Amino acid sequence: MLRVRTDDKNKRLSISFLCTVYKNIQLEINSRRPYDETLEKTFRKIAQRYAKHLRALLQRDKTFLENQRIKKNRDKIEYLDEAISLIVSRLNLIDSDLIQKNFSLYDSNNQPVSLEAQNYNAWKENCIFKNKEQEYKVYVNLPYIKKISLAKVSIAGFPTVARLLFESDEPNPELIRQKSLFKWYSSENASEEQIKLLKKYKNTRKYPQIINEIKWNLIDEGISKMKIIPSENLENRLIKIECYPRDNTREGFFVQTVSDDKVLEKLDKEKMPMTDRHQLTKYYLNSNFLRVMSYNILAYCYTDSLVDNEYKYCDFKYLNFDYRRPLLLHEISNYNCDVIFLQECNSEFVFNDLNVCMPHYECLFNEKSGLTAEGEAILIRSDKLRLVKSYEINFAQEFKSNKAFKEMRHKFSKTKKLLINEKGNILQVALVEFVEIPGNYLIVANTHLYFHPTGDFVRLIQTIISLQFLQDLKLSLYRDKYVKKVNILFAGDFNSTPNSCSIKYILNEKVNLETLKTDEKISLEDYDLSHSLKLTTFSENKPTSFGKEFEGVLDYIFYENEILQLTREIPFPPIEKIREFVSIPNKYVPSDHLALIYEYFLKI
Repeated sequence: MLRVRTDDKNKRLSISFLCTVYKNIQLEINSRRPYDETLEKTFRKIAQRYAKHLRALLQRDKTFLENQRIKKNRDKIEYLDEAISLIVSRLNLIDSDLIQKNFSLYDSNNQPVSLEAQNYNAWKENCIFKNKEQEYKVYVNLPYIKKISLAKVSIAGFPTVARLLFESDEPNPELIRQKSLFKWYSSENASEEQIKLLKKYKNTRKYPQIINEIKWNLIDEGISKMKIIPSENLENRLIKIECYPRDNTREGFFVQTVSDDKVLEKLDKEKMPMTDRHQLTKYYLNSNFLRVMSYNILAYCYTDSLVDNEYKYCDFKYLNFDYRRPLLLHEISNYNCDVIFLQECNSEFVFNDLNVCMPHYECLFNEKSGLTAEGEAILIRSDKLRLVKSYEINFAQEFKSNKAFKEMRHKFSKTKKLLINEKGNILQVALVEFVEIPGNYLIVANTHLYFHPTGDFVRLIQTIISLQFLQDLKLSLYRDKYVKKVNILFAGDFNSTPNSCSIKYILNEKVNLETLKTDEKISLEDYDLSHSLKLTTFSENKPTSFGKEFEGVLDYIFYENEILQLTREIPFPPIEKIREFVSIPNKYVPSDHLALIYEYFLKI
C-alpha cells in the first residue's frame, strides 16, 4: 500500500510507503512534493531518501562488526565500506536511466505514466507504483491511522484508553476518531511465552502472526469507543484492540495492538481516599451552581526515573505514571466538575486520555518553557460554559517585555533578574461565558509558581504579574456593552503557605514591604503594587501536599464574590487514611497533592 495525501491549500502531496531496504528490514519512506513537480523529479527524491536509509543501515552493520574486533570480519567491513562509498557517490547522481530501471507508476488501466507527468495528475486512486520487485497499490486520502497503542498498565475497574497516532499532516484526526469503529477483546489462553514474544516482536511483521495464535473473546465494540473499564472477570488477561479507521465516506485498513501486560486485579476502592469524596460528587450540579477543582497530578518527568528522583521513599511500582494514569482518570472524571484546573500534566494525558474519558469538556493545555516536559490544563464543561478566548502568559517574557515593569527591571540586581528570567512558569487564562446566562463571564486562571523553598520573591513577582494581567483583562471586558458581569477564578499550585507574601498580596491587595529582605524591599518600594481584585478563598487551611516529612497548604482556589458564593468544600479524607502507606503517591493515591474541590452558587 502507498498512501497519497493531497494538500490543496499548499499545492503539495505527501507520499508514504513501507519498503524492504536491507536484510528484510522495512522502513517507511515519506516524501512531500509539489503538485506541479514532474514524476521523474519526485522519483529521484524518493531514490535519494531510499539510499540514505540504506547507507545508515550499512553504517550500523559496519560499526557493529568493527566493535567485535574479529579478524574474519575484515572482508565484510571492506565490502560494507565500498557499498557505503558507492551510495554516497551516487546520492546526487541519480539519473533518468537509473530511475527508469527502479521506479515506475502504472495507471488504473495498467498503462505506464509518463515521467514528465506532474504529480497532481500522476498519483491517482488504484494506480500501481513499482519499486524494483516491490509493488504498491496507491490510495489517495484514505482514512489512515499510523499506530494504535494502549497504556502499559490496565487495572480492573479503572479506565483503559486507546491512543491513536496520525500522520503529521493528517487534516482531520478528530473526524477519524469520531467515525472509526473500535473492537475490544480479552485473551483466553495467552501463555507467558506468547506475552514475551508479543513484546519482542511489537512493530514487526511477525506481530500479527503471534496475535492470531492467541484466542480472543470480543468484550465490547462501538463507533469512537476508545475507552473501556475492564471488569473483574478480565483480571490476569491481555487486552486487544482493533481500530477500523473511517471518515464520512470510506474505511481504511485496520490497525491493532495488544496490552503489554495482563489486567491487574481490581483495587479495593474503600481504601481509596477519593471514594468518599466521589460519594459527594455523583452528579453534575444544576445551572445555578458551579463545581470547581484544582489538582496538581504530579508529572511523570519527576517520577519515572530512578535517577535524581526525590520520591525514592515511594514504591516505584506505584510512583510510575503508567500505574497512576488510570487512577487519575477515574478520580478526575468522577468529581463531575464544571471547571478543572490541572498542574504538572502533559499534552498526551490532556488531549488523549482526558479527552476520551471526558468528551464533553473543552480542553486547553499550555506547556511550561524550559527543560520540563509538563504544563497546565484547564477543562471546561462545554454544555455549561462557552470558551470565548484563551491566553498564555510566560512570566519571564512578560517581565522582560511589559512596559509596566520597566522601571522595576532597572532596580533589580542582575541576580534577581536572572532568577526571574530563567524560570519557565506560566499563567494560563481562559475567558468563558455562561451558556444559559449570556453576558455573564468568568475569567478562569491557572498557574504553578516557582517551586524552590527559597524562591518567595520570585513567586511574589510572578503573582504580581498574574494579578496585573487579570485586572487589565477584566477592566477591558467591561468596556464592552454586552458584558454584564465578570468574575475571576484564580487557582493552582502556588508553592506558597498561607502566611507567605504572595498569598497575603492576593488577599490583602497590596505588598507588605516589611516582610521582605532589604534588597527586595528597595527593589519594590517606589511602586504602587496594589490591585483592585476582591479575591477570597476557603478559610480553613488544611494540608494539600504531602511528602515523607512535609505536609502543608500549597494549593488554592481564589474567587471574586460578585457572581460566586461559596456553598461547600468537598472535604479532604482523614490524614490517617492519606498516611496509611507513609506518604503519597501510593497504591491508592495517585499524586503527592490532594484535589481542591469547591462548589459555588451563582448570584445571577
